[in-house]
Amino acid sequence: MRSLLFYLSLALPITWAACEKKAVVDIKQEKELSLDQKDRALIAASNRFTISLYSEVEKEYDNEENILLSPYSANVALSVVNNGANGETAKAISSALGYEGLSQEEVNTSHQKLIEGLPQVSAKNILKIANSIWTNDQFSVLPSFLQVANTNYHAKASSLPFVNPDAPNAINGWVKDNTNGKIEQIVDEVSSDDLLYVLNAVYFKGMWQQQFDKELTARETFIKANGIKVLTDFMKNTGEYNVLSTTRYQAVEIPYADNKFSMVLVRSADRNHILNFDVDLQDVIVKPQPLKRKIELVIPKFKFAFDHILNNNLKNLGMGIAFTEQADFSQMISGARAHISIVKQKTFIDVNEEGTEAAAVTSVGVVVTSVPMIETIKFDTPFYFLIKENSSNLILFAGKLNDPTK
Repeated sequence: MRSLLFYLSLALPITWAACEKKAVVDIKQEKELSLDQKDRALIAASNRFTISLYSEVEKEYDNEENILLSPYSANVALSVVNNGANGETAKAISSALGYEGLSQEEVNTSHQKLIEGLPQVSAKNILKIANSIWTNDQFSVLPSFLQVANTNYHAKASSLPFVNPDAPNAINGWVKDNTNGKIEQIVDEVSSDDLLYVLNAVYFKGMWQQQFDKELTARETFIKANGIKVLTDFMKNTGEYNVLSTTRYQAVEIPYADNKFSMVLVRSADRNHILNFDVDLQDVIVKPQPLKRKIELVIPKFKFAFDHILNNNLKNLGMGIAFTEQADFSQMISGARAHISIVKQKTFIDVNEEGTEAAAVTSVGVVVTSVPMIETIKFDTPFYFLIKENSSNLILFAGKLNDPTK
């Protein structure tokens, strides 16, 4: 049996570097997203998949590791792949992605609308979504599959001689071009038995609406989950932010330049309470009803890379058949059986005084206080963060900072 080799997600939420002062965007003008009921159903499914996939991945790491995923990126790539699946394999992938009630055609149409529309919602921030397919020239992939991938996902197909040891250079070149050089390599080598690679890249670069004054950045203490204290740079800004306080957590939304994207930070309300991504972040995603308050916001600068193979996590979500010899990808290739070999994601994030990512906020037992003094909200213990597009509430990235010094 031939193997389908999918390096699905190259997800990059990038901050503005300190030397950059203006955004350079490759779009002519802003354009609002126009979403119908089916589009919003797909976005809701994508956000549920974010919760499910992140929760599965987090189980594999202790509280020492920083984590960053783009479940949206994996969702897009798997949706491309599902156009080649048939029977129980297609049902399993659709179920894992939460697409009950949506036809494959509706999924394709809604993804096309988001892929084309999301990069145009902001003239002051950069969001790029790119897809590509790399096929082994020894096999014939069905034109109908490639046509849908190209039309709905703008995934250009390129045929390569996988027997050539230089074949990975072309794939890695695409990766480097579509991540602004932040990720230079995803493939070490390819095998003559591999049928194809499906790649998705999501790149975000944004400037804060209220930038942090570099003169106020100072070394302060961050307390890790194990109680160990580390010194790191903390940024400070006093201004109005959307804040949600509950008995379990506190969430702060930090908007980017034109309020089209935002980052949400979520910390425990009590040092003795351990946040549950599956429960607490579900709140933040589903019911964003924050209160705008003037606060002193104190957050650490951080920068890290992360990579993870998603095979076991996707199997746990019900996609197991797609990785076995019982897989049916007859809508992708005829005359041979194929299955998914690997699903890999690489990510990188850089947060500094000038910018970073996007957000979501929530409402559970909101506590309103009318104290005439400015409250300080300091993220000096491990916290989750989300990045979202605000008009659709689509989550692009989800992560956790356990140690800003790593």
